[in-house]
Amino acid sequence: MADVLDALPKLERPSFLQERLAARAESEAAFEAEKKEKKDRKDKQSLSFDYYADYEDENDLHIPNRIGFSTLHWGDTKNGFVAKKNKKLSKKQITSGKFVIKDLQETYNTLLKSGIRFIHTSESYGVSNHAKSMSAETLLGRFTDSYTMSMDQAILGSTFANPYSLFLQSSGKSSVRLGSGAVTRALEKSSQRLGTSNIELYQIESIGLLSGYVGGNGALASGLASALERGACNYVGVSNAGPGTLKRFQRLMEKRGEKLTTNQFEFSLTKRKAWKNGTIKACKDLGIIPIAYKPFDNGLASGKYTANNPTGGVVGGRVKFNFQQVLEPLKILHDTQIEVAAAVKVRLKKEARSQDQRSKKFRNPAGGNNANREITPLQVAVNYIVAKGAVPVPEIKNKKEAEELLGCLGWGLNDNEVAMLDKAADVCGY
Repeated sequence: MADVLDALPKLERPSFLQERLAARAESEAAFEAEKKEKKDRKDKQSLSFDYYADYEDENDLHIPNRIGFSTLHWGDTKNGFVAKKNKKLSKKQITSGKFVIKDLQETYNTLLKSGIRFIHTSESYGVSNHAKSMSAETLLGRFTDSYTMSMDQAILGSTFANPYSLFLQSSGKSSVRLGSGAVTRALEKSSQRLGTSNIELYQIESIGLLSGYVGGNGALASGLASALERGACNYVGVSNAGPGTLKRFQRLMEKRGEKLTTNQFEFSLTKRKAWKNGTIKACKDLGIIPIAYKPFDNGLASGKYTANNPTGGVVGGRVKFNFQQVLEPLKILHDTQIEVAAAVKVRLKKEARSQDQRSKKFRNPAGGNNANREITPLQVAVNYIVAKGAVPVPEIKNKKEAEELLGCLGWGLNDNEVAMLDKAADVCGY
């Protein structure tokens, strides 16, 4: 039977049918390819991206998007933290700035998922509540351990606190510190609280104010060098170092075969000393990343509290700053922030008409559609710092603040907009 079947002539489909089947197969393949492309695009857009992926970094430490965030008030009951578990805040408490652990977890997840991964913390943050389990480092370690998106790991930077202020904060319970060994021991304890054996960045706080430290800056430099040699951290830095102090400390590090990576200092639209006295320039000259803490100057530079809006938009809320002495003299600067925000919004809409051009300009691998175009004065304040070459690390403590910070990504201020802000700050005496 098989021989008979083999002997029969092979039947072929008519050519028109073959063409129809081939076209159908091609159409199905194209459909599947398009479906996969859409899925890949969606997945790519849902993950974090880096608008400054090819930014020319000062050194080997790359801070995605040139923006981070601070845990300054995490765990601090004196600054709004409510430590009770499962505590549900009232609307009044939320309006007044209260926050709980859940808010901090949402902050952490929201920012890391979307590309703001550099986190500044310190052993001194949150210790005033006398609950070690609620310190900023301990909370951060808990969140890091529970965060599952491994492709978006946090870049942790902690700080060796000023031993004198730490002593006062902890009601004299902190042990006396001296010599280089105190630095490595403090780093080890911070690592334990953060739940890691290696911290990306470790900094010395207020280096210019520690001249009375037992062992001097030489001991502090030796402690940082030892931490690097042991692999307890990958990079080291200082805090609040002016141009002269920074250069001297860098020489101390170089004698020990190492270099500083960062210098962290206060910088904002209303605190521009670091720009005027050459600190930022000194950082650039030495290949050190300038990191700006308190970029909103406790709210004064955020554009939230103004002469026209002294309560920050809270009906019946308290006036945080003196109207006559503080807010009214800053009216020109605050008005300029609003003006710049409106100008940026118009500019971005024009630029968005050409998606390819926008993607190239802001280095957005997701194509440019994710960029924020509803610009706020607060976001102008953040990108002013980025435009000046520093990395802002604002204090963020809830999802709403996190989302507004994410609105800073994907755009920047041009030279004219920066000049407008500088001129307004100069007129206001800042």
